[in-house]
Amino acid sequence: MPRFLFDVHDNIFSDLGDEDRDCEGREDVEKHAQQLLAEARAKQRARANLHLVTSVIVHELGKGVVMTAIAGPGQDLDFVWKERRAA
Repeated sequence: MPRFLFDVHDNIFSDLGDEDRDCEGREDVEKHAQQLLAEARAKQRARANLHLVTSVIVHELGKGVVMTAIAGPGQDLDFVWKERRAA
């Protein structure tokens, strides 16, 4: 099962966290990124910083960045997957 690193950012707080875990596929990766974004938004809400754009950059270990999840104030969550190019 592939292992992924989830790197959470909002350009202000460094304690939002990084986490690595095994995921079965895209749906599992998206679900976990969505959960991490919700946790980050809760921390931002506690600090009255809801105007921040928050992202989760997902790295597949040994292969690099594979997906970015982005959520801004009043915006839907977007998942942007990196296309794999043939060698």
